[in-house]
Amino acid sequence: MILCASKGIPSSPSVVEVEQAVGLRVPPPTPAKAPLTPTLSPIADGGEGAKGGWLLHALIGLLLCLFAGSAFAVDPLPFRDAAEEARFRELAAELRCVMCQNQSLADSNAPIAQDLRREVLELMQQGKTDEQIKAFLTERYTDFVLYRPAMSGSTLWIWIAPPLIFLVGAVFVFVLVRRRSSAAAATPASEDGDAW
Repeated sequence: MILCASKGIPSSPSVVEVEQAVGLRVPPPTPAKAPLTPTLSPIADGGEGAKGGWLLHALIGLLLCLFAGSAFAVDPLPFRDAAEEARFRELAAELRCVMCQNQSLADSNAPIAQDLRREVLELMQQGKTDEQIKAFLTERYTDFVLYRPAMSGSTLWIWIAPPLIFLVGAVFVFVLVRRRSSAAAATPASEDGDAW
């Protein structure tokens, strides 16, 4: 029996201790295999022959910086003047991206949003009004494309449902609170004076 060193409590022996006590031969532990790592060339790892190694690193870094900028490039739209750009931005904020989840046409980076922005600008430059552009997009993509759809028979539930749900919830809470307060008032206090 082996005693725990800290508290003098008996503990069970390990398998190795039992094998050693019985006289069985315990094989030595096998060394862990070294992980396979690729070896670097003398130039890349900075060892001997690293003349110009910093130049290679600098060239790779420069190329990465140059190509990383193209990942964030935005296709600029050709506006005629600042007034047209302001009108476009206002209109694009009122239109929803048909692919994205609750993003405006102005905020979305989806390819279809880029196409729709170009199309909206083309329609503006053809002389269409904001209402005509919205009607065109609504005809193609239904009322979903508008953030604030006009009140009509098909969109009436969008306008009525939120206040109606709020009203039903308020009535439910009012009735629940009223019942609990009347039930609490009707319950007599115990004779001990304990409320619970």
